[in-house]
Amino acid sequence: MAALGLLVAIGQAEEKKPEEEASPAVRLIESMSVMELYKSDKTNLPVQPGEVAKVKSLLWAKYREEEKRNPKRVKEHESKQLKFFDSVMRYEYRRIGERPESGYPLYIALHGGGGVPAHVNDGQWNHMKGLYAGSVKNGIYLAPRGISNGPGLHAEGNSFPLYDRLIENMILFEGVDPNRVYLLGYSAGGDGVYQTSPRMADRFAAANMSAGHHNNVNPANLYNLPFLLQVGENDRAYGRHRATVNYYLRLNDLQRANPGGYRHDVYVHAGRGHGFDDRGGAQNIMANPEAWMHQGDRTTKSVDTNAIRWLSKHTRNPLPKKVIWELSTRAPARWFGGEQPDGERFWPSTARGRQFYWLDLTAGDFTGTIAARIDKPSNTIVIEQPARWLRILLSGQMLDLSKPVKIQIQNKQSQVKRTPNLKTLVHTLVDRGDPNYMFEAELVIERSQANIVIGEEGGPYTAFSVR
Repeated sequence: MAALGLLVAIGQAEEKKPEEEASPAVRLIESMSVMELYKSDKTNLPVQPGEVAKVKSLLWAKYREEEKRNPKRVKEHESKQLKFFDSVMRYEYRRIGERPESGYPLYIALHGGGGVPAHVNDGQWNHMKGLYAGSVKNGIYLAPRGISNGPGLHAEGNSFPLYDRLIENMILFEGVDPNRVYLLGYSAGGDGVYQTSPRMADRFAAANMSAGHHNNVNPANLYNLPFLLQVGENDRAYGRHRATVNYYLRLNDLQRANPGGYRHDVYVHAGRGHGFDDRGGAQNIMANPEAWMHQGDRTTKSVDTNAIRWLSKHTRNPLPKKVIWELSTRAPARWFGGEQPDGERFWPSTARGRQFYWLDLTAGDFTGTIAARIDKPSNTIVIEQPARWLRILLSGQMLDLSKPVKIQIQNKQSQVKRTPNLKTLVHTLVDRGDPNYMFEAELVIERSQANIVIGEEGGPYTAFSVR
């Protein structure tokens, strides 16, 4: 009898447990393409907190494979040429070293020239194709050709959606790590770094500007983007030497006013003009750039000025604790889905450029500055500088969504409960084509003349109501 009991026990142990039935959200994902999900009215389904990670993984894998078969993207990548309306961006790239587990870092290097004939710009582009490549140990080094021959050839209106498309294609086809995309440039390429970085700061992990001029672009949006400035002591054309240090001092002021952000530095290369070494090793730079500019203090120190090595120290945090969004420094061409002359579009979404980290202004006005921060211990979003209308994109990595999320504006507080939702996950994936910007919940803050309203369900609160 004991032996029989043992056999029964073994038989019970070998019985297979029935597979857990897939949730409605998972079943729907398995039945449709991502673009069908994006257009569907069936995606307003809850996602259980325990399956959010699984759903994100399923959606990203499906999106990646579908987009890798997208004939338009395939043609772009094979031809190394992107077109947005009448603007064309050509590029060359090389893979260097072994692919890290998280994906290749991507170094986008902008060439000099600008305001010169096409053959001169082409020559500068050819030079940039290898200029910094020797410093890359493991990564993809990519040099795009400016889309015009004018002075702003890297920062024309259509340049910015082309950078979006370029980065997304490199993530899809080359296995680039979205959190390790870097921007650097020399001379007119430095001008492009100045103009592109604050308009697309949420795309990059860090930026290096060498020998360019800022042309008075506002640096406020660089709160979460490490930024290195390099210039020759004697680069007097357009006053680049002094303009570079003045920009550094502006970043100093912003950093003092906003501790925890605006990581930056400036290397003023001693005795050098428009040409200096930002690719080798230790160089002599001004020990105190402000004293050099104002008092003529030429005390130097030796520093490794290698741009690639400096950039590679940084990894993007897509969900930073604080976001500062100065709204006049923007790239409206990114907003358009981009209906092309051939009737095709870059994207069905018009959210690119209207979203910045976890803030969304797809229905808001682009005036003023928004500042918001996450206080994770108290499960609170603190709006330090509000907008008339603002959507907050939420992730369980930011806050505990199993509990009410508190909203604090001008020392007044309300709270709302948000449930992860498939529709929000699908739409935020398509909005930016970046797996790190998939959000499972959202809330809308809208200001009326009388009070501030926080959108969808809930009850009335002092100074706030929820709709």
